[in-house]
Amino acid sequence: MEVYAHSLLLVFSWGGGGDGSSASGHAHIQNRELQLTWTLLLICLCYFICVSPIVLCVVIDTSIGNGNLLLAFNCIYWVQYSFNFFIYALRSDQFRKAYLDYLASTWKRLKRCRLLDLTLLSLC
Repeated sequence: MEVYAHSLLLVFSWGGGGDGSSASGHAHIQNRELQLTWTLLLICLCYFICVSPIVLCVVIDTSIGNGNLLLAFNCIYWVQYSFNFFIYALRSDQFRKAYLDYLASTWKRLKRCRLLDLTLLSLC
């Protein structure tokens, strides 16, 4: 817990380099906080929209006689996790860059493994 408090204090005390640009550094942090707040709000809204049909179905109809309806609502519930990925990707440059870096490194590893497998298969 102390590490988080120290990190948070460090972020809020950052002044932008000490060359008199603390106002621009503070404005940059405020813009990032605002963007993060909107992103989290969108994720919460997506969660609420995707989960509320299941909750209403269970609360209103305790017998849940229509299994197909419940199955459809469960599918909507699970799809919301993929929506979160797209929200993060659309709203965050850092997330996009990190994900593309991850895909690039994974692709290289997959290509290397595939070439190794093909080489081993040709030896057999």
